[in-house]
Parts: sequence; C-alpha cells; structure tokens
Amino acid sequence: MAAITGKIPGKGTIFSVETATPGTYVVVGNVTTIAGPNIEVSEKDDTVLTDTVKKTSPGLNDGGDITVSLFYTPAEAGIARLIALLNETDPDKKIVSVKLTLNDNIVSGSKTSVTASGWVKSIHLNGMEQDGNVGAEVGIRLTTIATLS
Repeated sequence: MAAITGKIPGKGTIFSVETATPGTYVVVGNVTTIAGPNIEVSEKDDTVLTDTVKKTSPGLNDGGDITVSLFYTPAEAGIARLIALLNETDPDKKIVSVKLTLNDNIVSGSKTSVTASGWVKSIHLNGMEQDGNVGAEVGIRLTTIATLS
C-alpha cells in the first residue's frame, strides 16, 4: 500500500493568543487537542408557498469556533491570558487575535499560520476524578474568517 503524502502531523501544532500588546502572542501550553476553526456559511430559506421544492441560497459567512482542550495549569502564561480575557469586563478588550501554527514543511522550517480574531466564550473544567488530571475545554468564538499565511 502506498503511503499518503502531504499529511500535516497534529503533533507540534501551536495555539497562541494575542497579548495586551497588539501583534504580540503568547503560546498556550499543555494543549492536548484543537478543533476548528469550523467556518460555515449560513443558509437562507427562499421557499415561497407555491414552490414544490425547497429553495435556499447562501447567507453570511460565519467564522465559527475553535475549541482547545488542555491540562488546566492557571499559572502558565498562555492559560492565564485566556482566563484574563474571559474575566475582562471591557468588551473592546475581549476581542483578540488567535493563531494556530501548523507543523507543516518540517524540513524547510516554514510553517503555516491560521489567524483570526475572536473572544474567549467559555472555559469548562473537567477531569476531576481520582486517577485523572484537571483539564479544560476553552471555547473561542471567532469574529472574522480565519486566514492562512
């Protein structure tokens, strides 16, 4: 069986969040999985009462969400930044840039970045069991469509 080429390994993917200094990022540590961004286009119902088939058309783009699973260590700088953003009371300071750095082009050293703006929507703690590690699911709601660079 031939090997699949062009795969990008998940190992080595880095999730970063913008600091209070625009354009400066802090890496979020202890990340175990990342899901998203799940970019979607809304669907408008264009069906009228005389139609015999449902009619739809594309609506607005939706940047979607990113969910980051991690081991909860609040003293770690990136996690501390996410907590601070969740607790921020000024709406204008809640929206920041987030970045995924993919582990592609390992030989050349060039890596793809996926960047979008968003806000921390939730931090859900989990794993509080006798033989477990305390973890968290961090929900980031995107306000822009992610760009690749």
